[in-house]
Amino acid sequence: MQLRIEIDEAGIDSLRTLAEERLPEARRQMVESAVRLTLFNTIRGNPVDTARSRASWVQSLERLGGIPPAGWRGPRPIQFAIDEGRARALLQQKEDEHQTTVSATSRVFYVSFLEYGTGGRPPYAMLQRALISTRLLLPRLFRLD
Repeated sequence: MQLRIEIDEAGIDSLRTLAEERLPEARRQMVESAVRLTLFNTIRGNPVDTARSRASWVQSLERLGGIPPAGWRGPRPIQFAIDEGRARALLQQKEDEHQTTVSATSRVFYVSFLEYGTGGRPPYAMLQRALISTRLLLPRLFRLD
């Protein structure tokens, strides 16, 4: 038994067009959507009352065109802390022929303590949980339409 598949010249041209024109845009949209979703869920899972660390993530989310969750400022927001958190956000985007990279970093000094915990406090793992959630949705985020 033999199975043979051939792609004729028209098919090769269509694949070339797809790879050169539609695929890079679809890849960029998927990466940006994944980062927006991850940031949104990270903000929702962030426990800080002053909104400093949330503001850092919100800054990156808004720069990517996303909308933060309602009530992201929390129960006791402090404007100075929000301004400081926004100033400590870093969003980097890079795209070339074969790769799209979006990196969001919170440079708020205690974010790693929130994420991983300390000797006296358990980890909140808000970024880890957000990444797990996003990973499950990645197939739905890639679209060629």
